[in-house]
Amino acid sequence: MKLFITIITALSIVLSANANSFLAGWDFDGVSSTATSHNANWGSLFGSATLSYDHAGVNIPIKFTADYQISGSYDSAVVGIDFLSVGDFNGTDPSTGYTSFAGNDIPANAQQGINFVGPGTVTINWGQALADTGTVSYSKLESGSWTTETVSVNSGETSYAFSANGFGIDNIQVIGTVVPEPSTYALILGFAAFLLGAMRKRQ
Repeated sequence: MKLFITIITALSIVLSANANSFLAGWDFDGVSSTATSHNANWGSLFGSATLSYDHAGVNIPIKFTADYQISGSYDSAVVGIDFLSVGDFNGTDPSTGYTSFAGNDIPANAQQGINFVGPGTVTINWGQALADTGTVSYSKLESGSWTTETVSVNSGETSYAFSANGFGIDNIQVIGTVVPEPSTYALILGFAAFLLGAMRKRQ
């Protein structure tokens, strides 16, 4: 009976690792002013999730770096800096242990955000299918005011895209539950088989 309880507990622990969590975040500190893509520098998908800007101006043969401006002028030091509603992690980044984006804990330390001048599409790609509905949120600067935008993302999605022209954003967060990799299921089944075998030997 004790081994059975152990099996159930172990399975619960492994599965809970895939519960609603802070998957990826971007705050652009230290990014080149001419960059048009950026890997996530926060969250459990640190370094693998990407944010990119695809210039889509009509009849414009070249892309001007000014269309995608990364600058201290477009920082959000107040709106959307905390890792809120992050399930198991209670508002804490699982990669760093911090509760808000680096450098943005106080307004004086905020460094960079991005501004979209020319028409284009922003694509946030976290690369792993969501097991359930997730959210993408970011701070948005438009007409001189910062607000927080939050959109729902359906299960099965691996990315989110939106049109951008004439506003700035900062502090992007992707929160959700990713489908476990096949190797995770194999680990679960192997561990369960091991414990069941041990339980049978004891009987």
